[in-house]
Amino acid sequence: QRLPLLASLARSVAGGAIDSLIERFTRISAGFLFAWLGFFFVFVGAIGFKYLSDSALDKERERLEAVSVLKAHQTADWLKHQKRDTQLMATNRVFQELLKPLRSHQSGKLNARNGVPSDDARVMSWLEDICEAGNFLSAEVLDNNGYSLSRFGAIPYSSELIRPLLSQLGANSPAVFLDIQVGPDGRSYIAFAASIPDQGTGVALHLVVSVDMEMHFLPML
Repeated sequence: QRLPLLASLARSVAGGAIDSLIERFTRISAGFLFAWLGFFFVFVGAIGFKYLSDSALDKERERLEAVSVLKAHQTADWLKHQKRDTQLMATNRVFQELLKPLRSHQSGKLNARNGVPSDDARVMSWLEDICEAGNFLSAEVLDNNGYSLSRFGAIPYSSELIRPLLSQLGANSPAVFLDIQVGPDGRSYIAFAASIPDQGTGVALHLVVSVDMEMHFLPML
């Protein structure tokens, strides 16, 4: 009778141990499976996030490059139009007529100063009109040496700074510009210069206008 009891007890103990081992193995397997699945989803998520981030960065980089090219073209067009407008003002027939007394005085053909103050006032009035129409900081008529014959507005540049610009004017360059400068008041500006036709007098005169960068250029950016 003892032998069957011992055998039954042995089977019971062995069965319990096996069940315990199976249960433990099941828990370990389930934990390993969940850990592996967790790692897998984290890995896939990281790869997906990197892909989406790289894609978003590439698109943003392309957008910024497109904007940069567009702004560069806008800047070039703006400078081109400002030079053209300055040239058109310098070659204005009414303006040239107003300048005749000044040219005569510069060439020595006008000995007396009779009537010159009123002629100067007419030229200054015309400069004032173009400043108001174009929202310029200043407008000025200079000779080849950078000497001012008539002006309107607060001139932001010095004659030393503007002389080299005037020397660039010629048949191949009827209008030029002085790159961005900072005036005495701290405001940034660009100056545009254009030759005024001498009408056979041999007296070279130039029109120079200065443009407030904050008012004209920065709104485009």
